[in-house]
Amino acid sequence: MTARWIQVLGLCLGMFLPSLALAEPAAKPLPPAVWAAALAEPLPPALAQALAGKVRFVEAGPIQKAAEQVVAARAALASLRCSEVMPSLRRSGEALLDEVPVALAQPIARELFGLMLLCADRIGDAPSAERAASFLSYQTEPLPTDLALLLPRYLHATAFGPPRAPVRVESDPSGATVIRNAQVIGKTPLLIDGGRTDLDVVYVELPGMRKVRRPLGAGESLFVSLRPEDRLPLLLDQVASLPVGSETQAAALTELAGLPAAAMQLGGRLLVFGPKLRDGAPVVGESLVARVFDLERRTWLTPMAEVAIGPAPAQAETLVALLAGTAPKAAAVAGTPAGTAAAAAVTKPAAAAPSEKDKSTGSKLPFAKTKWYTWVVAGGVAALIGGLLIAERFSSEKITVTATH
Repeated sequence: MTARWIQVLGLCLGMFLPSLALAEPAAKPLPPAVWAAALAEPLPPALAQALAGKVRFVEAGPIQKAAEQVVAARAALASLRCSEVMPSLRRSGEALLDEVPVALAQPIARELFGLMLLCADRIGDAPSAERAASFLSYQTEPLPTDLALLLPRYLHATAFGPPRAPVRVESDPSGATVIRNAQVIGKTPLLIDGGRTDLDVVYVELPGMRKVRRPLGAGESLFVSLRPEDRLPLLLDQVASLPVGSETQAAALTELAGLPAAAMQLGGRLLVFGPKLRDGAPVVGESLVARVFDLERRTWLTPMAEVAIGPAPAQAETLVALLAGTAPKAAAVAGTPAGTAAAAAVTKPAAAAPSEKDKSTGSKLPFAKTKWYTWVVAGGVAALIGGLLIAERFSSEKITVTATH
């Protein structure tokens, strides 16, 4: 067969049999997952490796990054390597204060700045020690003994002089919380004591809105226009800080599902899992609890399930099966909210009933669902090609084929 007849054949197939063209299937995105554990407890590396390529984790937010720095700072303090972690400690601490609501940031920030003070004192980094001491000085709960002894060394007395003119803080929407440095003052609109723009800052925050930081001067009016919080890493950080499968976590996920950008990035199902015991030191291969949230229906899709203690690959397989709805059975977890089944048996979801156009004769042949007229056209094209080949074989005359649609 010459090149001309091959071109004619390709043209005919493209015109009359488009259903036989094979397209490269698009890669299906991995289902999302959230590691929900107590602060400063990162995802175990072995489990993360076992889940690689099976689920995807959203980029770490400020809380998760701060937790990682706390773990690194503990190890550096014990091995006399504080200078290696000090820059990242400062960056994580400032991001935590600038972006995370004060109530949520408080536990991890207290620990992070405490480690910063200890490390900075050990290597003689006075500016970092003063920054950490400034934050810790606003803490209402008693500090550990080692921090309480260091704190006075790096706190500077207030400069002598008359008080600075107050600053009026307003926000849109109103009723936002105002924090001066690390101290909660009240709700907008209100007057706060003036400060120095090189030392003092004011934070304005409102649930569901982005936190705003501004330098604090004196004798001025500060108006802050708040915008909705839509950064997925920060929102999932907040979800991960809540107990797995709880009603508070469901409320946070419901609010998250209402954001179009977040719902588009996450898809339909979200796997939330974490250690069964949120207190104490983590143990390698410890038992986990997990639950799947349906972002479209905005409700838990499965009861709370327990993943037995064991090697990371086995736990990862159970988690993936739970997310896919194919886990044969999982043990119920004590304290499961009312209204859920006692046992976390996860069954495969029923297949949707086929539509009329998808119904076939029941044959399992590759082309069982091909329409009858496709076979008729295919037969006509085959006869046409056969005639062309015969004509080329036995005749030297040129043949012109004209197709009219």
